[in-house]
Amino acid sequence: MFCSPASGPAPAPPTPSLPAPGAQMFLGNSSVQVSTRLFHRLGNRRMSLFAQELATLIFGKETLAKSTLTGKVKTAETLDPEKVNAIIGTDILY
Repeated sequence: MFCSPASGPAPAPPTPSLPAPGAQMFLGNSSVQVSTRLFHRLGNRRMSLFAQELATLIFGKETLAKSTLTGKVKTAETLDPEKVNAIIGTDILY
């Protein structure tokens, strides 16, 4: 008995769809939005690094450099509590 080769190439595995350029997503149950693409780029990191980079994505390096969580330092600004809570409440599903 002869085995015939498969007819044609095997179908390609499905490609995950990429978010549209400029697409935004909400973080947790908040009104805080970030770029969907940039958020998904953070997904393969350790939790501590993920949180740091998400904070940088939301606030920016300059704001983080001159701010505190509590506002106890008189020369520093307090970070927006809604944005801080959005970072804390973000579920990582990876």
